[in-house]
Amino acid sequence: PECRSELELHSFLAQGDEIIEGMFLCGHCKAEYLIVDAVPQMLANTIYDDQDFRKKYSRQIEKITSGQTVDTAIVDELTDHKRWTNNCFGKEWEVFERFGWDDKEWGYEQDVGRFYGNTFFDRKDIEGKIVLDAGCGNGIYSNTIAFYFGAKVFGCDIDKKRVVKAFEIAKDLENNAKFLSKKIEKISFPREFFDKIICIETMEHIKKDILVLKKFNAFLRKNGILVLSTPKKRTWTRAEEKKSFEKARKGEHVRSGYEFSELKKMLKKAGFEIAEWKPYYRFFAKIAINFQQKIYKKNYFLLNIFLYPFLLLLAKLDFLLSQSKEWNNGFGWYRGFVVKVIKK
Repeated sequence: PECRSELELHSFLAQGDEIIEGMFLCGHCKAEYLIVDAVPQMLANTIYDDQDFRKKYSRQIEKITSGQTVDTAIVDELTDHKRWTNNCFGKEWEVFERFGWDDKEWGYEQDVGRFYGNTFFDRKDIEGKIVLDAGCGNGIYSNTIAFYFGAKVFGCDIDKKRVVKAFEIAKDLENNAKFLSKKIEKISFPREFFDKIICIETMEHIKKDILVLKKFNAFLRKNGILVLSTPKKRTWTRAEEKKSFEKARKGEHVRSGYEFSELKKMLKKAGFEIAEWKPYYRFFAKIAINFQQKIYKKNYFLLNIFLYPFLLLLAKLDFLLSQSKEWNNGFGWYRGFVVKVIKK
């Protein structure tokens, strides 16, 4: 909690050594944190957002919290925060809820290929390592590397429903992934605890970005590696940028992204050295994506299906340009970039 005091653990339902439902309580500041479906919900006083849980364990909660009061303004603020965050993390988390684990046509090559394609890591970098997945969502990367590579993974995300889904998949796979629901700005781990950290398409949601980068540096061991991806700054029109971020609500994008030079300075300030970087979504991909989005907005569903293979081939033309050294150094249009940095 904010007061940094120790938490009391109260178990309501357990299976062996694992607590399935319960709560943490801070005896100093009275902050309460639920444990739902074995996932700690590390947003203070979320117990008041879950009326079913409160009703189910009313006697236990009343006994534990007897005489304590909760600031309802904080509860309302957190409820609003989670509501808006839930609406702005993109369709990928919602549509691909179990992202292929139950699909016979989706297997090792697709899972690992997606991870390799979106990070600089491969098996030898991750196998047996301790990894933080900051902004894990439904656990796309956490469960992939825990299941296939035997990594010990800690996934963190503000959205408790997605974190619960990530935990359910981890339980099905019997892997080494653990999850908690908490704002990344508020997470706390021992210094030099992690070997690697991944933070994919998350920094643009965080106001205190330099604080988070410094936290990552503290969490990493010497020569530990952070891989993060972010959209490029001002990939939208000026009007869209102004409209989207002038009065950004809690949980929404607080910026469109970063220029590489801008993020490079921030990473250096946080104690990192750039190892390598690569842009993604190039010239032809931009054309394909924009065209498909226009079709989608007009609800031309069948046309979208028909044109998809052709648009995919168009996007693949970027491979030809990717052979250019100048192109790989950031020449031309790109949607965003992935950067790999090392703790100094």
